[in-house]
Amino acid sequence: MTGMRCSVKSLAEFQASSKPAQVIRFGTEPKTVISNGTSQVFTCSGLERGVTETHTFSGRVTQLVPSADGHGVYVLCERDGVYFTSLPQQPRTLSSRPPGGDSPSPACFRVVSESCVIRDPQIRSFVVTEKVLVAVALGDGVWQFGLYEIPGDASSCYRRLAELSVPVVSAAGPSAAARADRQGALMLPVLCCVCAQVGGQGQGGGDGHFLLEPVLFRLLFGVDASLLSSPMILCGLPDGRLCCLPLLLPGGSEVRGQGRRVRVLHSLEQPIRFIGSSVAMGGGPTCLVVVGRGGAVLQVWAEEGPEGAVAGFEERRVQGPVECACVSDTHLYYSTCTDLLALSLARSPSPDTDSNLPPPAVQTPLSLNVTRVIGLATPTQDPSGAVQLLCVSLTGRLLEVTLPEETDSSYASLVSAAQVGQRISDLLAGIGHVAHRASSLEDSIQSKRTALRSLNHVLNVCSLLRPNQEGEDTAQQQPIRCRVAVRWASSLQQDCLMLSCVLENSSSFVLESGWALCLQLAPLSRATHTQGGPPVRTYTFPLKTLTQNGSMEETLPLAGEDGLSLPLMVRSWLVYSLQGMLGLRDAGGDGCGCLSLPLNCGTLDWLDCLHLDCPPGPTNAPGPGSGSVSGSGSGADLVRTFLSSRGAEPRQGGAAGVSQGGAFAASVRVSCGGLKTTLGMEPTPNALLGWLLSDARGFQRGGTPGQGCPRAYAHGPGGDALKLTAKEVTVSQVCGGGPVGAVELRVESASLRAVCVLHHALLRRLQVLFKEVATTTEPPLQLQGQRLQQVLLEAEALCEEIQESRAPAALGVAQPERTAHKLIQAYQRLREGLLLCL
Repeated sequence: MTGMRCSVKSLAEFQASSKPAQVIRFGTEPKTVISNGTSQVFTCSGLERGVTETHTFSGRVTQLVPSADGHGVYVLCERDGVYFTSLPQQPRTLSSRPPGGDSPSPACFRVVSESCVIRDPQIRSFVVTEKVLVAVALGDGVWQFGLYEIPGDASSCYRRLAELSVPVVSAAGPSAAARADRQGALMLPVLCCVCAQVGGQGQGGGDGHFLLEPVLFRLLFGVDASLLSSPMILCGLPDGRLCCLPLLLPGGSEVRGQGRRVRVLHSLEQPIRFIGSSVAMGGGPTCLVVVGRGGAVLQVWAEEGPEGAVAGFEERRVQGPVECACVSDTHLYYSTCTDLLALSLARSPSPDTDSNLPPPAVQTPLSLNVTRVIGLATPTQDPSGAVQLLCVSLTGRLLEVTLPEETDSSYASLVSAAQVGQRISDLLAGIGHVAHRASSLEDSIQSKRTALRSLNHVLNVCSLLRPNQEGEDTAQQQPIRCRVAVRWASSLQQDCLMLSCVLENSSSFVLESGWALCLQLAPLSRATHTQGGPPVRTYTFPLKTLTQNGSMEETLPLAGEDGLSLPLMVRSWLVYSLQGMLGLRDAGGDGCGCLSLPLNCGTLDWLDCLHLDCPPGPTNAPGPGSGSVSGSGSGADLVRTFLSSRGAEPRQGGAAGVSQGGAFAASVRVSCGGLKTTLGMEPTPNALLGWLLSDARGFQRGGTPGQGCPRAYAHGPGGDALKLTAKEVTVSQVCGGGPVGAVELRVESASLRAVCVLHHALLRRLQVLFKEVATTTEPPLQLQGQRLQQVLLEAEALCEEIQESRAPAALGVAQPERTAHKLIQAYQRLREGLLLCL
């Protein structure tokens, strides 16, 4: 569709428009009245057509109709009625003239309720003739046509002459029409007055009035209406029916033979937007033009048939939807709001037309390259023959569109083939550029949409883990948790200690790429950091996809190049990197754009890292002069044990202070009442030893206690052989109630370091156990202060002895072997369980 070269001029500006909007030329003076779909009506006068008057009504204005004498305008207000206001009026006090000699501001008028001539909230449209006002209202399932006499005096009332009705036709019933009425302009009928042409040619006397040639008038409305020259009212209903009714004149005269009834001439099956008449190309007969909202154009002609003149109906489909339309002698101009189009109304050739004539041009609408037009006035021609259209735009402007002179070649651009090719090349280049920009914008929008989706996912996971605290008990209940287990593995014929971390996802979210599991191993002793001990180690494991109810396991060795320092704090976090999602890949700084969510936190000690063995035989039981053994019992282990006992090979995992002879021991005693209260089971040695070596705290272990006096054999992370024994004992001189039953845990090993570390692990477990129980059901024991004082004095004496023995070492004096042996004995006596855990 080739666009027409036309000029567009802005004549006036007012507030933004809404549908329905309307513009009419008023009288013979250059005066224009505009309704922009609000409660205001604007008047433009003079050659510049600036807004000179503003009339404000009580409701939204839906239709404007000029009076027959040209001195006023009728206005239909939504759900109110029909008003009449005279034009022009003298400015009231609301208008003002700005200082400095500038042009005056528009005069403002508020139309009072006394100006309402017909008050009926159901009126949807009306038309005014010289003596009669015809209004159509939507009643209960019917369209009601009311005919009112226009009085000669403006102060007189409008007398109702007659009332006709036609039922509402809708596929869904009358209630559907009432619901569709809420859509405003879609349910507004179109009314116009049609008269028979007496002499000359032309369209009629103004908006809502037009003339038809006598033959077509007679064919449409009958012989009686043609003989009496009675005007007829045409009504296009929203259901697509084109109806007609006779105009009842004052005094009771009406068209004979028609009666007071409404006839249906045709149906477009879509809401009717416009009704008008046009003169055919070359000054031929007139035709009736009806335009539907969906893009249907109906033309009604008077043509000669075998039995005389008949009415011919021709319906065409054009681009829609149609917002407004008007006709000239040869063309239909209509707007789809996105474009203003011109359609030639030339009649298609009849089948009996001389075949030697060239076929007519293809009847397709011509784009005028004007957008956002929602109101059109009847077109006019200037002295040069150019067509002028007055338009109301959606942005609130009165536009004057001037088209070239209407000739056969005016709607075709006379350009050369080279210019056409260049223009096509430019258009294709522009299309390519726009397509590239659209693709870039689509990629950007898609990237932002993906980022927002990922951010929403991250926020949901954060909300899910928000109550989590860095503690074992609360973290175990979280839907996303990290479970840590310690196990022994064999690598290159050597036993090594491995840490297994299992990330479990029992939530409703899938952890995709971008998430990572972060583990931190930190020794609990601060001295390891200050004295060059093992530092804090951090491991990060990126996640690929962790589905719902899925798990991911990662394994890493516990002992590194810097050794293993127990007890060890294990913390876990769920980390998400925001760099890829927010485009921060180039951002500087460590950890920039990362989100960290704490998971579980636990402590590993020697009880978690023991390698339980079978009960030893005579050859590998820990005794005097025995070194560390592995749990395999192979011949190589026996040889290594023999060499270590003779001092020919350094012992694996040995530490300073290990004597070449005799085993070291340490013990701790726990009251049976305390065990029963805290563990909730029988306070037996088997139960206590099974609890210590079970899979409590989420760590995996092997081995079972022995029978009778239970004992367990194992070796530690450094390869030191250990024996852990539990037995029942009776402790006296503790409380006034007599002896107290207790369970004694005894640790034995040839390595002093192993005894100390495992003894510390036992004490830590018991401290945690007793801290978990705040109150007990048993009455408190009456402790003997004398026994406690005696134990305290013995401990103070041992501490003084240790301080005296370590004094030479503090001064840089080498210690003799007996001093070291004396220190070992003092430490061992401190660990002999002088106190009872109650």
